[in-house]
Amino acid sequence: MTGWLGSALGIAILAIAVSPAVAGPRPTDVFFRYHAAINAAQLCEGWRLEPKGYADPEWSRIAADRHRMDRVIAQKTPGELSSTQRLGLMLSAKDISTRVIAESGCDAPRVQGWLSVFHSDLETVLAR
Repeated sequence: MTGWLGSALGIAILAIAVSPAVAGPRPTDVFFRYHAAINAAQLCEGWRLEPKGYADPEWSRIAADRHRMDRVIAQKTPGELSSTQRLGLMLSAKDISTRVIAESGCDAPRVQGWLSVFHSDLETVLAR
C-alpha cells in the first residue's frame, strides 16, 4: 500500500506542478485582445477595417481583410468559442477599447499593447 500511495502522491504533486505551465491564455482573453487591437488600429491609426454599409465602395476589400484577420484570430485562439461568445467578446472589446482610448489616449500602455498585437499578427495579412 505504501508503494501505491507514494506513487499516487507523486502523480498528484506532478500534476499540480505542471498545471500552471500547461495552462495557457484563456480563449476568451485571446479573442478579446485581437478585437480590441482591431478597434485600436481604427481609432488611433485610421485603418478602415469596417465597411460603412453594403454601398461602401471599399466593402469587398474590407470584407476580404476581415476574413483574413478572422483566420489569424482563429489560429491564435486556443479552444472553441461559440458564435454567441465571439459576438459578445467582439462587442465588449470594441466598447472597452473605445472607452480606454477616450479616457487614456492612444499612447496609453494598454492601447500600445493592442496596437502591437495588430501590427505583429494582423496587419501582415491585410491587402495593401
